[in-house]
Amino acid sequence: VPNRKKLKSYSYKALESKITKISWEIRQRDPQSKERQEFAKQLKALRTERIQTQELKEIATRIEYVRYADNWMIGVTGDGQLVQMIKTEIGRFMTNTLKQKIHTAKAKVQDLRKGNAHFLG
Repeated sequence: VPNRKKLKSYSYKALESKITKISWEIRQRDPQSKERQEFAKQLKALRTERIQTQELKEIATRIEYVRYADNWMIGVTGDGQLVQMIKTEIGRFMTNTLKQKIHTAKAKVQDLRKGNAHFLG
């Protein structure tokens, strides 16, 4: 797994740097000062901008294949449309070329950010 810091986009890293600097400036000021209030407004604007900025660099689509006996799994780094297209093409290949059926209960798409994918069982 690559270092997550290296995957952050330049614009996102620049915003993080500005936020860090302004946060430091805020801590140095008197809580009631006008300067602190101005820095607080800037900080809020930067945080809003950071939310709307793409965090990670565009990375190439990656496909991984794992097989054990008659079980197999394909991992895809990419968007949901790509995953559905791959699933459809694999189903077509299995049916037309290999004359095999895919069990619809086992052939599912699982977002690993939302849970685990069970390989066997």
